[in-house]
Amino acid sequence: MRHIFTYGSLMFADVFDNIVRGRYQPVPAYIKQFKRTQIHGDSYPVVLPNPHAGVLQGVVYLDVSTTDCRRLDRFEGVYYKRQSTQAWSDAHEPLQVDLYVLKPKFRYLASRRPWSAEDFQNKHKQRFRKLYQPQ
Repeated sequence: MRHIFTYGSLMFADVFDNIVRGRYQPVPAYIKQFKRTQIHGDSYPVVLPNPHAGVLQGVVYLDVSTTDCRRLDRFEGVYYKRQSTQAWSDAHEPLQVDLYVLKPKFRYLASRRPWSAEDFQNKHKQRFRKLYQPQ
């Protein structure tokens, strides 16, 4: 069982629940030293390590099963690696989490444009769910 930190499309329970089979408790949380930007030409974000980055808000899903972690790995595909890091709940409790980070060899895919959860929800989420249905 792993805690999974989400920072983009998977922060939305309807997107997350479409990928996994279990039901998991979402907890608002944040991480430090990662920067979120929008991917070139698409509506979803990536994160990259950045020691100068501030706080990055997201959602942690608690105690995700190994089977559902594999589903998430397939969904995230070859561009991302799952790595462990420290997160804090909004109540400032530390959590050891996994998050999906853009692999260095694909760094060219990351734009400099910040990603907006509100913009994604209002303009892109419906289309994203149709395009990225799990197989």
